[in-house]
Amino acid sequence: MPILPDLLVPDVAVPASLPTPSWLAARPVVLDVGGPVRVLDFGGPADAPLLLCLHGLGGSALNFAVVGPALASAFRVVALDLPGHGGSRATPLPRQAGRRAPSALLDCLDVVQGLLADQERYPVLLGHSLGGILALLHATRSPGRLGGLVLLAPPVARACGRRIDPRLAARHALLSAPGVRRLVSGRVASASAHDLVRMQIEQATPDPGAVPADVVAAAIAEEAARPGRAEAARTQWDAIVGVVALLARPARFHALLRGLDVPALWLQGDEDPRAPVASARALAHSLPAWAYAERNGVGHLPHLEDPAWVVDRIEEWARPEGGPTWPR
Repeated sequence: MPILPDLLVPDVAVPASLPTPSWLAARPVVLDVGGPVRVLDFGGPADAPLLLCLHGLGGSALNFAVVGPALASAFRVVALDLPGHGGSRATPLPRQAGRRAPSALLDCLDVVQGLLADQERYPVLLGHSLGGILALLHATRSPGRLGGLVLLAPPVARACGRRIDPRLAARHALLSAPGVRRLVSGRVASASAHDLVRMQIEQATPDPGAVPADVVAAAIAEEAARPGRAEAARTQWDAIVGVVALLARPARFHALLRGLDVPALWLQGDEDPRAPVASARALAHSLPAWAYAERNGVGHLPHLEDPAWVVDRIEEWARPEGGPTWPR
């Protein structure tokens, strides 16, 4: 059943250059949200809660092509291309003066969630990496309007007594330095799609060979077909700087989470190079109504390295007897 057919632009044809392996059991549709935003619709029971999936900084909605179909038995699953990623060409809204959070992405998420949300059940946000931070920030902006959060290997602030993590502070200073964004954007625009995807995978997992070959091929093909790669890199830069600035101040990051009573599941690999796992575990266990699960031997891409574990944990968490009580 298509989502909101009266608001959809005609279906997007998958480019001939883009592989369509059997695992991509999704229907690409486009929402008009200040420009075309692509959503991969994985289907699911009409009366199930909506699961809106948000990818990380270097990915797209294709990141969920493995777990999306598997979760469609328990959820109504859709995955969103954030502006500047994949097939989406939405015009980001201007960042408000003085705000370091990735507000353009959050504003887009506000609109898309409003369009997709079933009025009888609050949606669940599943966010990977940067998408997990977006999901958390969105929850602080929309209290009482979410049925749950699933955080898949989000970066976290180290739980230390100091006001600022010096390593993150140094990185924030580097990213904010004049000319750095232009330099990185130029390199992204000139690098081959193969090199970009391979670099992202090698930085995110202890075993790059664990990522299925067809997933890698599809990601490379989509990256190669992405228009305006340099513009997309510049669009994403505010999100990078904003998130790093937030994580560099653990007290501020933790303060955002205090008082969040939305049911949440945090999934983390014990070899994730982008998050201090001990701090993540302590933070998750300190929050009410939060569940935490760790998988030995996987890194920042557990949804690709071990998708069965991810699906099993989410389905177990969502069962009425063991998980959240979905609002009606």
